Amino acid sequence: MIRMVYQKIDGNKANRQALLSALPAQWGKSWLLRHGAVKNEQSAVLSLSALTLLHRLHPTGTLSYTSLGKPYFAEGDACIGITHTDGLAFCALAPADLPIGLDAERIDPSRASDALAARWFSESERALLAAATDHGACFFRIWTRKEALVKHSGDGMRALSETDSVKSAASGEWKFFESTVDDVLLTLCYRSPAPYGVDLQELVSH
Repeated sequence: MIRMVYQKIDGNKANRQALLSALPAQWGKSWLLRHGAVKNEQSAVLSLSALTLLHRLHPTGTLSYTSLGKPYFAEGDACIGITHTDGLAFCALAPADLPIGLDAERIDPSRASDALAARWFSESERALLAAATDHGACFFRIWTRKEALVKHSGDGMRALSETDSVKSAASGEWKFFESTVDDVLLTLCYRSPAPYGVDLQELVSH
């Protein structure tokens, strides 16, 4: 089973220091080394909120990041995915032998740019987009699948244009789970010959 949780984040009620204090000291230090100097306050709050969700799912472990920013547990006892966008933070926890990728984007047709598709989409992805009756929804379905695949590999944005979500899905080896939360499309990917169950729950702040 892959467990996923999400939470709506009110930036007026959360701040970086309070969220850091709620995390294990080692996690906070690891996050600061990777993100502390470059995250603006809004982005920092969302990023740290996603880590607090991870702490709810997996309260122990040594949190580390690869050189390209992929989070992982040094003990290797679980695979994780975290993402955030527009006031929502998401976290996924999978078995140790099932690396995952997770992405979320708000579906905004005004941002479904043909120029972005020309720059980042593969030929098969552009063909799928051209044939779509709902251009905006199709654009973000492709985009979040590509981002999830790249986060799965840990290769970073440099690999986005080389990733083909259409061929990955057609191969049968890649599985995708998608859900919409408040017009935000959440996409999880993993590579397995068989599907896994996914449990998605909202955690409500108290």
